[in-house]
Amino acid sequence: MIDRLEPPVLTTTLGQLQISLSRSVNLLTRTAAPPAVHEARIAIRRLRIALHCLKAQLIPSLGKRYKSALRQLAQDLEAVREADARVLAVNTLIERYNTVDRKEAREVLAVVHRERTLSRRLLRRSIQSIAWRERVAELARYAEHGFTVDTSKDAILTIRSNFTRRRQYFRRTLRDIPHKPRRLHRLRLRVKDLRYLTEDFLQSPTSAHVMRLKRLRQLQNRLGEFHDNWRLKKWLRAHFRGQPIANAWAALINRRQTRLLRQVRRLARKYRIK
Repeated sequence: MIDRLEPPVLTTTLGQLQISLSRSVNLLTRTAAPPAVHEARIAIRRLRIALHCLKAQLIPSLGKRYKSALRQLAQDLEAVREADARVLAVNTLIERYNTVDRKEAREVLAVVHRERTLSRRLLRRSIQSIAWRERVAELARYAEHGFTVDTSKDAILTIRSNFTRRRQYFRRTLRDIPHKPRRLHRLRLRVKDLRYLTEDFLQSPTSAHVMRLKRLRQLQNRLGEFHDNWRLKKWLRAHFRGQPIANAWAALINRRQTRLLRQVRRLARKYRIK
């Protein structure tokens, strides 16, 4: 279980996460295609949450330049991720609802595709910059030497306690699912972090652990779609201000959000019961 971690597992897992990030960044440097961006964002998130949980026991300690490189790298990919999410959200709404006006759909799709193309162009330009190469070099320098974890008994007990508290706090947050988008987004981040920590550090998973991971993935997907729809609605109001298309699509999004919120609450109950 994740609260019975041993030092070799921690050190090995951190090394694997760093290697995964290096591979993702190298691929991203060659191509700014959506799969490469997606894999890089996941690798960054997995490593950041692991380092955050273990930061007090890391040898060497995390340097400011390394943390800054990770944070800035994630920010560089955010615009492409947002553009891709808008395209996916629009296509999903079109597929789900037959009442969508086809002329309006083509108009919205044309704008979101144009913005996605622009975001990729800007990312490719950023990848060619000196600042990008410096960040990649900083990440590679740490990956080469790697991290080790303090193996003292007190340090390991502290790490186990941190994991246990994180899991218990998450279960408490599922008792009352919020309805405000920003709070739901924070819940989604907690779901994602707990899922990644469990997948990366879990030892000898049982059928119960596999089921919990399945629930976490389902929760993450529903909350992710909810967040992307919320962002899409704000984007539509900004780009089609005062036009009927904004109100028509907002109504469709609200219908979908209501259904997603019901699914989130049902999945939260199932997770707490298991």
